[in-house]
Amino acid sequence: PTLFGKKPDRESESIVFTNREKEVIRLMNDGEAMANIGKSLNLHIKTIYQIRLTLIKKLGCSGRTDFFNISRSETFKAWTQLNF
Repeated sequence: PTLFGKKPDRESESIVFTNREKEVIRLMNDGEAMANIGKSLNLHIKTIYQIRLTLIKKLGCSGRTDFFNISRSETFKAWTQLNF
């Protein structure tokens, strides 16, 4: 099985997102900038960047570009709407 085009490792076969990660994903899917996400969640921008890094690792992305391509895909948006 693959996860968004990547072969998952053992730990990522069932990904669990925290409530904070889900909120960041939701706001990103709504097109919010990272700085605005930080302001709306009352978090420092560096915290938002750390959450993004965690999401990149959890999804098995090769980097930010891969993450943004996946997170902006209609498949991922539909999946998050069903699972969040």
